[in-house]
Amino acid sequence: MQCWMAKMSRLPEMPWMIPENGWELAAGSTSVDGNYLLMMENLMDLSHIPYLHRDTFNFPPSYARIPVQLETNGDRLRYFRTAIADYHRSGFFPSDLAVRFDGRSYDVSSGGEFVAPGMMFGHGEIRLKDARPGEQVEYLSRIPHFVTPKTQHTSHYWFFHSRNFSLEDHEFTQRLAKVLEKGTNSACIMGEQYQGLFAS
Repeated sequence: MQCWMAKMSRLPEMPWMIPENGWELAAGSTSVDGNYLLMMENLMDLSHIPYLHRDTFNFPPSYARIPVQLETNGDRLRYFRTAIADYHRSGFFPSDLAVRFDGRSYDVSSGGEFVAPGMMFGHGEIRLKDARPGEQVEYLSRIPHFVTPKTQHTSHYWFFHSRNFSLEDHEFTQRLAKVLEKGTNSACIMGEQYQGLFAS
């Protein structure tokens, strides 16, 4: 059993984890043969995404060359990239929506936020600049990761993907859950390799 080891008033707000708030949720969990801090370092390194997850999340190698922007809010750090070409063609959008976005003008942000040791909130955002009357403008994804130590060299890992679009496309949610599982398996392997390097 896991619990929040801090004051409840410091528990970060996560409205996107509640489907009744207008979000569709995919989730999974696994165990990692690596220290939880090594796993967190891997998750927070944006440069690994187009290489380790190229076949799962469909990010081009050019993603790693886009400058990272930083914002701070108290003890929280937000890091992200913008000006990402064809971001709507990444694996986080259903194919019918990706087709509708071809040739459209939008702002994009992709990155994460360090919240606490063992907790980071990833995000992917498209905001249409040429939205038509009555058309949804913001297409938001939240990808929270929770990693807690099991032992000094092993961890528990929970991962989620919440989105505020294509809410009725449950088939896409199932596909996305499988993609997330494949992607996190790769991340776990990387975390375990990190652990091996420190142990040698």
